[in-house]
Amino acid sequence: MPTREAFIRRKLWMGKMDKLSTLKPRIATIDTRRCAKIDFAKEQYEERRGTATERGYDHTWKKIRDAKLARDPLCERCSSRGRTTVAVLVHHKDRNPKNNQPDNHMSICERCHYKEHTKDNKNNRMWGRVKSLGSKAA
Repeated sequence: MPTREAFIRRKLWMGKMDKLSTLKPRIATIDTRRCAKIDFAKEQYEERRGTATERGYDHTWKKIRDAKLARDPLCERCSSRGRTTVAVLVHHKDRNPKNNQPDNHMSICERCHYKEHTKDNKNNRMWGRVKSLGSKAA
């Protein structure tokens, strides 16, 4: 026969489980609405962004990219830090996809490329365009 303490512990545990089961539908509803908003925002972003060809990444860019990766197969940022990482992307240093001068390209790994653009967003820049903050006298 279970002791009184075991009975109380079990009853408390069952009570907590009942509360958890009542919370599940509310949590699922919140997640569903949030996911729908995120999906809608992604769709809007993709529509504004345009296709890769419209942004300047066409057949000519593919040739330039392949030549750069063949010439410099390692990530230039990682190499400057003493790491050896294979480059899979070619990054435009000035963030302008139409500027295909050889000195504007950098072979880079995905991690470093993500860091580059994350740094841009933290500095209130989005892909090379500085947000207008108004003119303030220095």
